[in-house]
Amino acid sequence: MKKAIVVEGGAMRGIFAAGVLDKFMEESYYPYDFAVGVSAGATNLSTYVSRMPGLSKTIITQYATKREFYSPLRFIKGGHMTDVHWLWHYSKKRPRYSNTR
Repeated sequence: MKKAIVVEGGAMRGIFAAGVLDKFMEESYYPYDFAVGVSAGATNLSTYVSRMPGLSKTIITQYATKREFYSPLRFIKGGHMTDVHWLWHYSKKRPRYSNTR
């Protein structure tokens, strides 16, 4: 029988799943055959399957609180309230999480 892990989305509420998955990584707990996530859940799972503890927490608590990501003023001016494209690229270029480690 195959095992799956399913992680919900929910923007900043994803901090709970991020913590659970960080604990799984700390304990080297990887019993799942496949993973399914929606929105923030997909992001959290990507750090889990990549074995990058702490990254989801950092993204949620530090990067996603930056003005470049979340801007009500940009929304009022007709743009998007959040800039996921910026968040993705900003997260990728942080030194701790580069592909060269």
